[in-house]
Amino acid sequence: MQSTGEWGQFLSPRYAPHRYEESFATDFIEDIDREEQSRRGYRVGGELRIPEVCKAIDAATLPDNINDVDIDSLSGVAVRCSQSGEGYNFQKRELQFYRRQQIPLPRVHWRRSLLSMLKQRERMREEMGCVT
Repeated sequence: MQSTGEWGQFLSPRYAPHRYEESFATDFIEDIDREEQSRRGYRVGGELRIPEVCKAIDAATLPDNINDVDIDSLSGVAVRCSQSGEGYNFQKRELQFYRRQQIPLPRVHWRRSLLSMLKQRERMREEMGCVT
């Protein structure tokens, strides 16, 4: 890397495992068009599609109490988000953690939940006068 001048430099976008649109860059940094993505060296592909979840249970049907959850039967099963319809699933260790900590099962896709929290944080900062 030292001989090629790459030492100490950020990795090239061409090594990224995902396209620019699939990353959080569009949520936190900037939303750039495909021509600019290509010019900067990002992978550019076809239209993004949210995978359709055919065989999934609705999040509204999940038990309210974590103690009522059958961990073995729910782990790995597709769950449809109550807000966006996107699919997500739970891992066995995740469900065990929820039970140990007495945390209710999330009914919303993790990305939708994260974006909601970020919007709430921005509103709080605006109310406190932190945003210029």
